[in-house]
Amino acid sequence: MKLKAAFTLKRHMEDFIIKKLYEETQDLRELPSSIKKSIIKHKIDEYSNELRELSPIIEAYFADDVALNMNFSSSELNLIIDEAVSYVRFELLEMTSK
Repeated sequence: MKLKAAFTLKRHMEDFIIKKLYEETQDLRELPSSIKKSIIKHKIDEYSNELRELSPIIEAYFADDVALNMNFSSSELNLIIDEAVSYVRFELLEMTSK
């Protein structure tokens, strides 16, 4: 059950990052790819830090549609955040390089 909750939480974090990126980078379409990549990397790092700041309450923050109350440890949450950030970074940088 905890593994399923971890995957659900990771997905919520990925959606959080993607939504914020979309909202804040809509006007980058005309920029060269290298500049877009740099801005996106910087923004993803910002959101990663934001998720880490939310870490003490992160399960409650994302629990509006799923009961996640698994009481993840700090190290578990950091690992989930790292996985979400890595996934988003890879996917978005792949998209911007096309």
